Amino acid sequence: MPFNPKDHEIPEAPPLDTFKTEIDTATEPFEDLEFPAETISVYKPNQKPPPGAARIKKWLRPHQVNGAVNPELFVDDVNVLDVQQGGLGDCWFIGSLCILADSRHRIEQLIVSKPETKERGKYSFRFFRDGQWKNVSIDDRLPCDLKGNLVFAKSTNPNEFWVPLLEKAYAKFMGSYASLEGGFTRNALVDMTGGFSEVMDMKKKTVLDVWNYVSKRTQQATLIGASSSSTTGETGIGSTGLMAGHAYAVIDCFEVADVKLIRLKNPWANGEWKGAWADNAAEWKNSPKVAEVVKPSFADDGTFHMTIEDFCKYFTTLDVCRLINYPVNPDTPAVVEWKCQTRLGNWNGEGLFTANTKVSRRGPQFTFTLQETSDVIISLTLHSSKYLSDVKDKDFPIGFHVMKSDENKDRCFFVKPASIMFKSTFEYSRENSMKYNQLAAGNYLICPSVYFKDKVGSFVIRTFIRSSCKGFNVELLPGEEEYYHYVAKESQWDFLSAGGCMNSWRWIKNPQFLLTLKSNESKKLRVRVGVEQVSDQPEFTGMYILQANDKNPTKPIYENKEAAKPLQFINRADNISDDAFDLETNKNYVLIPTTFKTGIEMKFTTKAFIQKPPGPPVTVDLIPLTDSIFKRKYLECEWTKETAGGCPNNKETFWKNPKVMISAAKDCEVDILLCQEEKDGKLAGVGFHVFKGEMRSACQCAKTNSWGFNRVAALTISLQANIAYYILPSTYNAGDERKFTIVAVHSSDVKLGLL
Repeated sequence: MPFNPKDHEIPEAPPLDTFKTEIDTATEPFEDLEFPAETISVYKPNQKPPPGAARIKKWLRPHQVNGAVNPELFVDDVNVLDVQQGGLGDCWFIGSLCILADSRHRIEQLIVSKPETKERGKYSFRFFRDGQWKNVSIDDRLPCDLKGNLVFAKSTNPNEFWVPLLEKAYAKFMGSYASLEGGFTRNALVDMTGGFSEVMDMKKKTVLDVWNYVSKRTQQATLIGASSSSTTGETGIGSTGLMAGHAYAVIDCFEVADVKLIRLKNPWANGEWKGAWADNAAEWKNSPKVAEVVKPSFADDGTFHMTIEDFCKYFTTLDVCRLINYPVNPDTPAVVEWKCQTRLGNWNGEGLFTANTKVSRRGPQFTFTLQETSDVIISLTLHSSKYLSDVKDKDFPIGFHVMKSDENKDRCFFVKPASIMFKSTFEYSRENSMKYNQLAAGNYLICPSVYFKDKVGSFVIRTFIRSSCKGFNVELLPGEEEYYHYVAKESQWDFLSAGGCMNSWRWIKNPQFLLTLKSNESKKLRVRVGVEQVSDQPEFTGMYILQANDKNPTKPIYENKEAAKPLQFINRADNISDDAFDLETNKNYVLIPTTFKTGIEMKFTTKAFIQKPPGPPVTVDLIPLTDSIFKRKYLECEWTKETAGGCPNNKETFWKNPKVMISAAKDCEVDILLCQEEKDGKLAGVGFHVFKGEMRSACQCAKTNSWGFNRVAALTISLQANIAYYILPSTYNAGDERKFTIVAVHSSDVKLGLL
């Protein structure tokens, strides 16, 4: 199938406040065959049974549950005290319910439909996954013990059932109840709000940093959980009453005078902090103003307060969910501050984007344009097919780079630090997100990647900009194979052909390749070139991109007529143009790959990437000029003290210059090149005369235009068959001692010799 970026587009999810709860008017009792009232719904064959699994003896509907007299989905309003964890290690999910339970409206928004009659027993909830809201329907049969008590989560009021029903729906959403064993509060909050998550490592922050973050976020559309890391599961932290490896809900924060307090909730609905400012602690009696503002409840309900200093001492991580266009209450529509583009992508083992290898550059790249300055949020999330899979290797560090691009929106081959606008860290996390304030108008690339290579999986990337901005589209660029015509030729430098860079005349000895671009419609094409060397210790390599000879395209080039800027000399195994450049079509170009130093023997590959234009295909070819009819002969010599006779202005010494004879077996044209070496970092003015038949002034048939300070002086002459021609190379000034080389570029049988 041809590449189509629209195949990777995911429609923007509608805001939660656009949904309405429907009433299911059917009366027949519903039984969910997809998530049956059986052990398979509690744990799968490859899963460890959760702690409460052995207590499950039957599945009961709400009116059958012990203690329920008049069961309802909600009894009055909801609050954090309603929620109580059961025999399942899902404190991270129950903690998220505690955070959401400050408003009944937040819970009601998750209800797709509920039954008109209790006998129906069918409830549908919505959760956010892969950039879309997904509906999950369940029956109301709940796992209970022999006495009819709920085994898993419940409400403190025995007649209220929104907590166990929502937990059951989320268990189905994740695959089983056992799938809820262990997790992160931030992920559950994202699944129930459509927001994006952040993580704060509190140990890397000061107490003031943590306070400023929490106090600011609790006043904004942000939900927060907290936990203390543990390597042995949920364990007590001394006599503090806290549990390591356990998730708590951050409910609120207060600052009264110089006292800074955090209010938290234990999802167990018991087990509270026993230190300063704990329930009934002396601090409350000694600080009546604080008590008046905070209004603590001293019930054994899992809710407690602690100072920011103690909070930072015993907790290590903040799990944060930042809400996007989220309705605060049912009477006030959500303020649409952001607009979003959601895209699907895949990793196929490319690894870290900034590794700058020929594999890493093939990873997914997305382009977008800002028409005006805006805040930008990038959220990168593993696709559910990855994090819900049974594969052991389903967690790996993910991150992204946002690069400055140009109007051509080319794929990025190599990362230049100066072009990185912002980047995330790489996290072992389901989601990695970042907000960047005031990104300037322009073109950008988003390059998501995995820190380690050979990792495979799908992902969803969401890009948010301010809703006031005009025009916005995120588009996945075609892969390298779909984006470029690729041509390559293998070759090698030996001692003679490794001519080095243009700092030496020997650069003309380097292998040359003819690049042809033919198109009936496109006037210009975007091109990248590269040199890939075969070496354990990469040498500095580069490339010159020159205009080909118009009359004889396959004729080797020795004049530096640039068609594009040279490929920078870099010591990496695969050196490719950082930026693409334009070349006109229906013209010929010569690529000259070189090592920086002369005489380096090595195998290499010359490569060219030509962007495929829309419309009819173009014809691209790369031909080694070593296969052409043109040959080169070299004759090395030098001007010594005795033979550096200078130009004809030096009449007494001119004829002392070295003399070279050239002849051909048949009539032909020959390019004569005089190539000088630098001496003490300086060039001499050089040139040469050509004499036909005899070496005397009357027989002069050609000469170079001037004696310029050039590395190469060149002249094209016509040779008649079997006639000797004489070349007299000279420096402008007599006595200028230095080495030089005569090169003859020819298509016939030419002889070249020093007299």
